Amino acid sequence: MKNAHEELINRFRSGQARVMIGTQMIAKGLDFPRVTLVGAVLADSSLNLPDYRSAERSFQLLTQVAGRAGRADQPGHVVIQTYKPDHYAIVAAAGQDYRRFFTTEFERRRRDLYPPFTMLVRLLCQAKDEETARQVSGELLGKVEKLLALQPALRKRVLFCREDEAPIKKIMGRSRAQVFLKLLVHPDSDQLIAQLQEMSKEEWPGEVTLEINPASLA
Repeated sequence: MKNAHEELINRFRSGQARVMIGTQMIAKGLDFPRVTLVGAVLADSSLNLPDYRSAERSFQLLTQVAGRAGRADQPGHVVIQTYKPDHYAIVAAAGQDYRRFFTTEFERRRRDLYPPFTMLVRLLCQAKDEETARQVSGELLGKVEKLLALQPALRKRVLFCREDEAPIKKIMGRSRAQVFLKLLVHPDSDQLIAQLQEMSKEEWPGEVTLEINPASLA
């Protein structure tokens, strides 16, 4: 139904509707002055994703959700459902404590060697079927390993290089596989990335995309 989304939002804003249930999108950019209670269901679900940014995303979403309540002169309340009430992202979001979250997340990334202390490079392979996608990722891994073997100086900047399954194996009918590298932040790493970019442009039985610190590891 055309404009159904806007009509629902307008009904809620005017008070005709008293309760709104929705996905993450209602937490972003909407202003409802009368809202005094917001609930976040399964607030920790994104913490289970194999992505180094999962804590950051959970904190962002929960602080955005909390911002929907008490926007006018009425006090607001936020209820967070979670199986991980002691997780630092949940605790910091519940307390709207940005500094606490930043300090903890910064130290975690330093300890575990995640960006900005390193660079994550992904060669994402997409093909018509899983067999082809895995074939391409396997061949890519072999070429990358050969490249590194021939250039010891570059190899020293690589903390690991491996083939991985994509957490989401198929999107829009295209099967996915990937090759991951973790690099030290160093001028030599830029040289390696340039060579990987050229490699991704070669003829492959599918599509190969080079991503630097990808926004999502899904």
